[in-house]
Amino acid sequence: AELMGIRPDPPVRVHDHQSEVVRVLVATRTSRRCVLGLDLVLHACQGALIGSHPLACSTWSFASAPKLRDSVEKLRWAHVLVVMHGGDVSNSVYMRAGSVVVELVNDGFDEAPRGWLDQNRRLLQHSGIRHFRLLLPVDLSIATGSRINWAASWNANGTLRWPPLQRVLSTAILRMPAHRQPLWAAADCDLAGACTPR
Repeated sequence: AELMGIRPDPPVRVHDHQSEVVRVLVATRTSRRCVLGLDLVLHACQGALIGSHPLACSTWSFASAPKLRDSVEKLRWAHVLVVMHGGDVSNSVYMRAGSVVVELVNDGFDEAPRGWLDQNRRLLQHSGIRHFRLLLPVDLSIATGSRINWAASWNANGTLRWPPLQRVLSTAILRMPAHRQPLWAAADCDLAGACTPR
């Protein structure tokens, strides 16, 4: 960020004794791996409370950004990035330490080889940016037999619902620096949004 003339910001700190707004940025896509149900999620998210913190939720398209600098500034502004798995996750390296990335992963893709599935977590593990992975329900037409083919699941659209995302956001935000709960560097979250630290 400094190479682009963007001043360094202090790490993200959301304090439990304040009603500080938590800025949630949701990355949008226009081709494969689109996040379905986004309008309903944004409506529920905007102004929702996590602890004493109101949420300010907005969308961003990395593919449509006029310049990389615009995306970097938006990422430095955000406390939380919600993003579908894939190349867009790598943009999170521009976020401030203490920020949270919620990587959306289609159900079935969680069966992919761990090296592939964990590449974004490994990218962020020494950055101070925390990584949460949330499973999304996927269109069952890509299933073969009773199982979802992880390779087909990779490029499928996924449906995001507010209750699981709200649960993940609650876990992540209430585990930000300055809160009393232990800080989690990474977690896996199931379809209902229940998280387990990694």
